[in-house]
Amino acid sequence: MVAGISLALYVLSCFLPALTFNDGNGLVDWPGYQCLMMGILAPLVFQFAEFSNYLYFISLILLMINKRRLAFWLSVVALVNSFNTFLLYFQNLPQNEGGVGAPLKFLYPQIGFYVWFASMAVVTTGVALMIRRDAEKSVPK
Repeated sequence: MVAGISLALYVLSCFLPALTFNDGNGLVDWPGYQCLMMGILAPLVFQFAEFSNYLYFISLILLMINKRRLAFWLSVVALVNSFNTFLLYFQNLPQNEGGVGAPLKFLYPQIGFYVWFASMAVVTTGVALMIRRDAEKSVPK
């Protein structure tokens, strides 16, 4: 159930506006799927929040094969790593590979970003509760 709720939030985040930039001509909203597609290039500008997606999916797989502790820690690392997005406040992103045009200036995250973050938080919280429940069951009364 945790994985299902989390995946539903993740897919929803792909279709919601996630990040807002100023491109020199006005505001540009990037939906979640565009952030996901452009994320492969993010390390070129020292943005590593994209790796949260990989850690998230690995933690989901680990959850499904009952490796709960490892799933918990990977989801915690994914959550912490996702905060790297906020470093965009201090960076300008090139609009294209030739450097033509004004750079993109990050303005603020939107609902898609928060839903993406929530999808990872659901895994972390859900797995933590499962681990706690299992620990309580194993304690003799």
